[in-house]
Amino acid sequence: MNKTVSSINKSQCFLKNVKVFTFDAYNTLYSPTLPVMEQYSIVGKKYGINVDSKVLTKKFHSCFSEINKEYPRYGKYKNISASDWWGKLIIELFKPNTVPDEMINEILVRFEGKMAYTVYDDIVRFLTYIKQKHPEIIIGIISNTDPICKILLGNLGLYKFFDSEDIYLSYDLDISKPNPEIFNYCFNDICRRYPHLKKVGVPCDQLKKLFWHIGDEPKNDFEGSQLSGWSSILINRFDLPGISANPKVTLNYKKNLSTNTDAWVSRSTLTASSSSQKGVEMSFITDNQIVVSNLDVLTDYVQAQES
Repeated sequence: MNKTVSSINKSQCFLKNVKVFTFDAYNTLYSPTLPVMEQYSIVGKKYGINVDSKVLTKKFHSCFSEINKEYPRYGKYKNISASDWWGKLIIELFKPNTVPDEMINEILVRFEGKMAYTVYDDIVRFLTYIKQKHPEIIIGIISNTDPICKILLGNLGLYKFFDSEDIYLSYDLDISKPNPEIFNYCFNDICRRYPHLKKVGVPCDQLKKLFWHIGDEPKNDFEGSQLSGWSSILINRFDLPGISANPKVTLNYKKNLSTNTDAWVSRSTLTASSSSQKGVEMSFITDNQIVVSNLDVLTDYVQAQES
């Protein structure tokens, strides 16, 4: 039976079972201020290129696949930067229009900072609480993205919460979520850099349960981390259909999305302002599987335990 917040024994101190928190980035730490393709369309209009955001969204999958086929892993092994890779994608999206370099640069710069993205307030509150009250807990990021993410994190003021060495990107590792190997790599690397973790005398499989991954994607974040032996928290900010306290329902969400590109297109239309404003919701599917509507719920929960 699933346990709700009210049914959890206050004596069970949740944070005593946490050594590490890792976070997904996009739509977990931050979210677009407007749908991504709408922002592309807005910039295009400034340069006299009028392409509706719906048209761009419809073209995105085929354009992304085409560029990714020619320049896999954001051009990492083709001697082009991630910015150049996105520039090529922008050109393809707006065809048959000729896209000036200035427009490409404006889009790229826009998506490196606060004009394109905003940080969730509940994330700041939760991270601040952990940093102040539990500095012994290691905080990191595991994200399927490219190095531009690190620029964005800095511009959004999030580096005060994360050590750069605790940020793991699929671009750097050549492994992507939900492959459990990315979580296995992060576990081993964190234990190598923080050797005290293995000195507590806890068997490896049990130590993994003290590593918690937090993200908004049922497959990439929730299921992927579970398959590696980690504990996990799924954030359902947008009250999306198919995500619930029922693990079978939750893990079948987006089962018809065939690729990560499909998932990205789906998520790119979500914004911070479209997140659910519903009341408190926090369900323990098991002791190491939790679904929350946002991290304010979790912050309130741990504060109540420790008060």
